[in-house]
Amino acid sequence: MRCVLDGGVLTSTRPDRDAVALAVSGLLGGLLLWLLGLHTQGGHPFSAPRGNLATILMFTDVMYAAVLYGTPAAARRLPVATLLVTVASTIGFLAWFRKPEALLIGLVIGLVSFIPALTGVSVRSHRTAADAARLAAAQTARLAEMDRTQAVIAERARMARELHDMVAGHLSAVAIHSTAALSIDEPETSRNADGAARR
Repeated sequence: MRCVLDGGVLTSTRPDRDAVALAVSGLLGGLLLWLLGLHTQGGHPFSAPRGNLATILMFTDVMYAAVLYGTPAAARRLPVATLLVTVASTIGFLAWFRKPEALLIGLVIGLVSFIPALTGVSVRSHRTAADAARLAAAQTARLAEMDRTQAVIAERARMARELHDMVAGHLSAVAIHSTAALSIDEPETSRNADGAARR
């Protein structure tokens, strides 16, 4: 399994369970059609795309998966390439057969190549947006935790300053009363100064 660490969020580039189930069911369905002998071949020129219906179904899944799980460059290029192939083949078959029914061949080519590629791009962009939203949420949570930690530190510093100022004020008062008690010779005044210092 290939994983990417992006901003602290581990994202997997491996297909998820649903995509694997879809691919396996498409493969099994295609094999069943092949075993039953269901073909797209016909006796007129507009059945030019010869082959097996299973092959066409598997090709659409391959095109979808190539865009969804492939590299970003492939995800950008495949839809454009399939669109160009669809348009070029439609024009080519129309020029070759010179009948409007030739447009159906282009439509089939678009359905099995361009539409799956476009669907893959759509799903990929939704997944990318979801990953970006998860990353943004994780970053917001980290910033909130940092803000909370800084607020706790600031509150502790404020309490330490207040405690320091309060203790410093009381110690100053004790020092003044002690000095007064030592410097005055009258016993009653010295006792009062000692009592104030004790309090």
